[in-house]
Amino acid sequence: MPICIARGPRSHFDGAFKRNDRETTTLTTIDVAEHALRRKRLGLCFSEKSIRAASSFVVRYVDRWIDFISEEDYVEIEWSSPVDLTEKIDALIFDIMTDLSFEQPFEIKEPGESFLKQTPHNITAYIRFYYLACFSPPVRCALYQVALT
Repeated sequence: MPICIARGPRSHFDGAFKRNDRETTTLTTIDVAEHALRRKRLGLCFSEKSIRAASSFVVRYVDRWIDFISEEDYVEIEWSSPVDLTEKIDALIFDIMTDLSFEQPFEIKEPGESFLKQTPHNITAYIRFYYLACFSPPVRCALYQVALT
C-alpha cells in the first residue's frame, strides 16, 4: 500500500515545529521539492522487502506482549477484569519503534516501574498542545509573518 503523499504547498504550521533554521526534517520542511525528496528517501524504509524483513521481529514483540497481557490478570475459571489497552498498545508500539530506530528498546511494555513509561503519553500531550497552540490567532499571525520574510 503506497504512502499518502501531499500534493501542493505545505502549511506554515508544518514549519512551526522547527527549533531553528538549520534544523530540517521531513515533518518540518515546507519546501515542496525538498519535502518530496525526503519522503522518497523515507519511503525506502517502507518498501515491501524492508517490511517483510521486520515482520518476524514485530511478531516476536507482539507475542511477548500477549504473554504479558495474559499473565497480568489470569484467572482460570472467571473472566478477567477490564483492561485499558490504550496505554499497553502505546507501550508496545513505542518499544517496536525504538528498537527499530535505535536497536535498543526502551522496554516500557515490560512489567515493573520505569520513568520511561510516560514517554508515549508525554509525546502525545506535547503534540496535542502544540497543535492547538499553533492554531491560536496570535501564533497563526506570527507564523504568517515569518512565512512572509
